[in-house]
Amino acid sequence: MQKELNKMTINAINKKHQRAVTKAYSLYRKYHELVNLEDTTEPHTGAADRLANKQQKVYDQYLDIFEELPQREQASFVKQHTTLHGYS
Repeated sequence: MQKELNKMTINAINKKHQRAVTKAYSLYRKYHELVNLEDTTEPHTGAADRLANKQQKVYDQYLDIFEELPQREQASFVKQHTTLHGYS
């Protein structure tokens, strides 16, 4: 799975934004991995609460980076992510 993610990349329109785009992509994928873990935890438990907190923290980190990107880079990110994964 990790090797597959390394092959999947999102390219910035302007190369000066590539580092931020790559970091945002990495955090967004990590967030979705954590969301998928919800199926393995018992609801209303300490583990579920910790998982929810971790999801929120990773998503907030993603948003901090994503919102700093220019609108054109954001639109490109969403389009490429949708192409790669089928959702945005």
